[in-house]
Amino acid sequence: MKQYITKEQWSELSDEQKALFWNKENDSWNKVVLKEELPNIGQMIEFLDDDLEEIANYGIIWHVSIESEPLEPEIFEGKELRDALWEAVKYKLKQ
Repeated sequence: MKQYITKEQWSELSDEQKALFWNKENDSWNKVVLKEELPNIGQMIEFLDDDLEEIANYGIIWHVSIESEPLEPEIFEGKELRDALWEAVKYKLKQ
């Protein structure tokens, strides 16, 4: 199981989104020094925290569901857990 996202995946985010990932509680992202470290599975789960509803493996596909508006959860899939989590993280950062 791959633990970290790729550099290509990390480059999909703006500097603001990267800072918000590393400093979820801090609304003033421009005061934060950006980390160049690539997020791992545990860090992505921690970022999703209260919004995370379920992580499940159905055969060869991982499913990650998070709370969203309106009532239906958003579901993200990937062959690797890190990829499904990454799609959920990107979704939350773009809201």
